[in-house]
Amino acid sequence: MKNPLLLNLFLELRATGLPLTIDQYDLALMALSKSVDIVLNDNKPAIKGVLQTVWVKSRKQQALFNQCWDEFNQKSIYKNARIESQSDASTLKRERQKPEIEKIPQPALINDEPELPQPAAEIAQFNPDLPDDHGVGTSVKTKLKEVYYLPISRQELQRSWQLLIQKSTGNIRQIDIPNTVIDITKHGFFTQAVFTYPKTKYREVVLLIDQGGSMTPFHPFCRQLQQIYQTAKVYYFHNSPTDELYHDPQCWQGQSITSILSKFSPQHTLVIIISDAGAARGRTVPDRWEETYDFITQLIPKTKKIAWLNPLPPSRWVDNTAEEIAKINPSVPMFALETGEFQRMVKWLSSRNLTPHPPSLPEKEEEERGSSDDLWNYGFDAKGRIAVFEKLLGNSHLKFASYAAFPLVLTPDLLYCLYRKFFYQTSNLLWYAVADLLLSDLCQQVDFELYEMEREVRNELLKRLPRRNRKQILKELSDFLIQYISRQVSNQNQNNDLNQVQQWAALSYVEKGSQAAKELARKLQQAYLSNNKGELVRLSSVIETLAEPLKENYQPLLKIAQGYRAVVRGDDKGVEASRKIFESETIEVEGVKLKRPEINFGKVRLQSFDFDVITVNRRGEETKRETQQNYYFQESLPGNITLDMVAIPRGKFLMGSPEDEPGRYDDESPQHEVTVQPFFMGKYPVTQAQWKAVATNCPQVNRELEPNPSKFKENKQENNLPVEQITWYDAVEFCKRLSQLTGRKYRLPSEAEWEYACRAGTTTPFHFGETITGKLANYSATTIYGEEPKGEYRERTTPVGSFTANAFGLYDMHGNVWEWCDDHWHDDYDNAPTDGSAWIESNNVEEGAERLLRGGSWYNYPSFCRSAYRYDYYPDSRNHYTVGFRLVVSGARTL
Repeated sequence: MKNPLLLNLFLELRATGLPLTIDQYDLALMALSKSVDIVLNDNKPAIKGVLQTVWVKSRKQQALFNQCWDEFNQKSIYKNARIESQSDASTLKRERQKPEIEKIPQPALINDEPELPQPAAEIAQFNPDLPDDHGVGTSVKTKLKEVYYLPISRQELQRSWQLLIQKSTGNIRQIDIPNTVIDITKHGFFTQAVFTYPKTKYREVVLLIDQGGSMTPFHPFCRQLQQIYQTAKVYYFHNSPTDELYHDPQCWQGQSITSILSKFSPQHTLVIIISDAGAARGRTVPDRWEETYDFITQLIPKTKKIAWLNPLPPSRWVDNTAEEIAKINPSVPMFALETGEFQRMVKWLSSRNLTPHPPSLPEKEEEERGSSDDLWNYGFDAKGRIAVFEKLLGNSHLKFASYAAFPLVLTPDLLYCLYRKFFYQTSNLLWYAVADLLLSDLCQQVDFELYEMEREVRNELLKRLPRRNRKQILKELSDFLIQYISRQVSNQNQNNDLNQVQQWAALSYVEKGSQAAKELARKLQQAYLSNNKGELVRLSSVIETLAEPLKENYQPLLKIAQGYRAVVRGDDKGVEASRKIFESETIEVEGVKLKRPEINFGKVRLQSFDFDVITVNRRGEETKRETQQNYYFQESLPGNITLDMVAIPRGKFLMGSPEDEPGRYDDESPQHEVTVQPFFMGKYPVTQAQWKAVATNCPQVNRELEPNPSKFKENKQENNLPVEQITWYDAVEFCKRLSQLTGRKYRLPSEAEWEYACRAGTTTPFHFGETITGKLANYSATTIYGEEPKGEYRERTTPVGSFTANAFGLYDMHGNVWEWCDDHWHDDYDNAPTDGSAWIESNNVEEGAERLLRGGSWYNYPSFCRSAYRYDYYPDSRNHYTVGFRLVVSGARTL
């Protein structure tokens, strides 16, 4: 076993005259490897002391040792400086390499393996003033790219991991003769023997992580710990483990505690429980103590050692549940997330005979967090809550809260970055001030790791910024927030909701307020014209929040937003009041023309239509014909082309086919009940005329569209043949272009919507009944399904509407062209949605996974045209003249 730097020092000492032997070198190496303090901290005085004890026997030798030690350390410092100046690319590469358990490096001895510098991307996040080209896409519900702002460094966490899992089986060794000869040849003389050691065994480390609630502000630390403790087993719980532990952070996939503990080993399993134990909210909850007591009682006999890691310091454990939990059992000591305490925890877990000491809890001073006797006098309005916050936590916390009021939406990561930028070196605030703020009455949790302040609280806190340099502070906060956003957003995801809102806030308080107003006006315009109700409500709320900084010059934006929100709510009086404010039909804000709110904006006028519905028996004989009526609206397309959209009512149906249906396949099972919400569906498949009108006259969204992709064509200006040779991506692009044109959200139907619309209340193989005939649809009618006579095989598409409709008034649902659905292909209906929604595995439309086709075509046998038949097809496949599509629109408002 060798350590290159230690060996160099050893050889230099021998060269100066110290009579050192190989056994003394090995003894020093062994002693240093056993020192926990040296492993964790690379403690040079401790290293020097160990070496002196082993190697120095006289004052003369002491002088020689000191001289060599000083010279050697100067060389090491120079070498480290050169290593730390290496390129960011090589540093990042080393950082990303996963450590192999069987190749754990030896403890750092005299700067052996100098501490790695932070990767460039992490340093840039750590200091928002540095440029950074690295970014991770993020949105309201996606994981953010985190700065390293935690009190325990990555290097210290890595060293602790190495120490925790490694367990030597003993010191028995044998000389490795071949490698000893190689070593002699390399040095030119004998320096030491090379030994082989028994195979190293490793301990099992288990992390039990308290998730959600008061632990939410500490999720970034938990993620960092999991990233470094890569092979540790991780289980989650909320507040206190009861009957189950969970495999996922959302605490959905549970497993009984008894089952999990049965896999632990009293000889090898080390458990670290990460929880604030109730300290973050400062409450005493007897049930939490009892449940924790029961769990620890179960856990102790199943493990080698247990430690409780509390993110908060001992002063915060006093007079709440954490204080009592810390005293449950001395063999489960509680440690704080501080450097010294963390090292004590690692020593406790990795040492054999170390006796645990109960935590030393300070007596709580009444004035430390404020007295609660007079807090009720402050009231519950914004000023009252802020006053209580200051009373409990002090002026430094209030200043931090005032800075934190600048962003519209708060996450733990964002606040840690803000703390690091503005308070880390300039105040006495500690990192858990972030938790103090997020868990206070000033903030409300609105989603996973997502918080916000009420508008009144936010505005009141911003007023608390110092007046003498408020403008400069706002400028610095704006720059910080814009830089933060630029690191969070990738080139593919720059317009997500969270970062857009943050950017508008950043721009609104500085000289670029007009830019924010312009972007808001443009978004408002798009949402109103596309009749996007949710977006109108969201934007109006954002604009009201930003009304304070925008009010001087952009009051019209606020008034229009309020009018649009009245439109969404159906508040005709509110719309009329908004209309009276503006005389013209268009209002211009920073060059963006906004339409004056209209009472009936976005509504469609329904018309009725009559149609015949036919039912046949197994012999294809007509047994019933009746005239029915339904409603539709007509969409106008460029070039005087129209599109008829038929109303499909809400309802339930049994999706799939029964086991005795002729021609069925297993992928049509199991049958399951689905509830479908009302929508509108195209009366016919999209025609070539409709395709050309949109493809040539509507601007491109994501991809180009061929105006005339079909194989079968008619020499008519108004071509009623269905469009074919259409990929799934082409159909999606058509829907997006049409949505932009009309202001309504057109899309492909879900598979459930398609089958529900096709059946139209029937349960037979076809909506016509027990069979199908060549007089009822366009398919390969020379093949029979039931007992019907053979029919005509037309060998091409036919004009839409050439045959009779189903009971909803939809034509060509069986045959003519296959029709794309939005869903990904699944082999059966196990775990399929029951709400009529599309069954999507991923939101990435470029993934290339197979999609669904329904309805059959002119080319197919009758069994392929059944209501329940499903066909999988690659979304980028184009060269097939049997594939078209039909449109669906949801949420269209009617007069």
